[in-house]
Amino acid sequence: MKRDMRRLGRDKRGVEPVIAALLLIAIAVAAAVVTYSWVMGMISSQGSQAQTSIRIDVVQFVDANTTMVTIRNSGTVGVSIDNIYITNPSGSTQTLTFDEDRAPSIFNATSQTLASKASRKFECTLTDDTFTFVAGSPYTIKVVTDNGFAVEGSYYAPSGLT
Repeated sequence: MKRDMRRLGRDKRGVEPVIAALLLIAIAVAAAVVTYSWVMGMISSQGSQAQTSIRIDVVQFVDANTTMVTIRNSGTVGVSIDNIYITNPSGSTQTLTFDEDRAPSIFNATSQTLASKASRKFECTLTDDTFTFVAGSPYTIKVVTDNGFAVEGSYYAPSGLT
C-alpha cells in the first residue's frame, strides 16, 4: 500500500495536461466574451450616433417654373443633399443638382449641406420649358443625400398657379 501512495505522488503527468487544457479553454472563452461585448458596444453606439434622416417639410409652388422645397434633417449627423428629382404626371423627370458646372438657375441654394436637427429652404427653378407646373397636377419630389438616403412624396400644384 505504501508503494501505491508513493507512486501516486510521483505520477503527476496525467493531471497537469488536463488542467493546462482546461485553463487554455477558459482563457480563450473569456477573451471571446470580452471581444464580443466590446464589438457589440461599438456597433450599437455608432449605429445610434450616425443616423441619417431627412424629410420634406414644405413644398411651395411659386410659379409655373419655381418651387420652394423645405428639407429638415431630423437625424443626428449632418448630410449633403446631392439631388432633388421632380417628376410630373406624365413621368418626365427634372433633375436638380448642386453640380457647379451647371447654370446657377438650375439650383439656387446657399449650401448643399444640412446640419443635424436643422432645416433649409431650397429654391428649385425648372429650366426645361416643356416641364412646367400645372395647377391641380400631382408632382413627385424626391430628395437624395450623398450617402444614398432618399425621401420622396407626392405634392399637388395649387390652383391659381401662374
